[in-house]
Amino acid sequence: MANHIENYIVIENSNEEVQKEIQRIFQTEEGQWEVHSEDLAKRVFGEDAPEEYDRTWYCDTLGAKWLYGSIEDDSEEEQTVRITSAWDPVNGWIERFAENLRKIKEDVVVHNTFEDEGYNFAGVYFVAKYYDDCEWVDMDEYDVEKIWEDDDIREEYHNELHQILMDHKEAYENTLEDVKENPEDYEDYE
Repeated sequence: MANHIENYIVIENSNEEVQKEIQRIFQTEEGQWEVHSEDLAKRVFGEDAPEEYDRTWYCDTLGAKWLYGSIEDDSEEEQTVRITSAWDPVNGWIERFAENLRKIKEDVVVHNTFEDEGYNFAGVYFVAKYYDDCEWVDMDEYDVEKIWEDDDIREEYHNELHQILMDHKEAYENTLEDVKENPEDYEDYE
């Protein structure tokens, strides 16, 4: 059985139109609580998604062989979605998702804090118009058994994940300053 990866995806600098697109992507059928692999792929990749399930395409393009998710917070200015995936984070899916949202609102920022259920790996993927990066926690620094048992170690681990996110946000803000000062260097960005 595949390890489950929890992807906690936050969409910042949103608006009502972005919110509507997220609601469209995560629209569930009556009696369902989550949207599954093929719907998530087709709703984000459109005609680029295969007609029938293709494991290789899912792994290579989305980042995982399967995924399912739902909206956790649906505020107008910031949304949070949770996606569970197999073995790996869905950063490929998120990259395209963010690209689609930026067509609606150029300055949308999307970040994914992901972790393996067995604490084999964790990290943060951050994507915006002028900036994208992924940084992983060095799990060799932690005794996994102690993460499960010791609140202080678990807090240290979560603080490291949060610091990675804060570092990404700072780097993104610095990039935005550079865009203002040197716009010619960023003319090719979509």
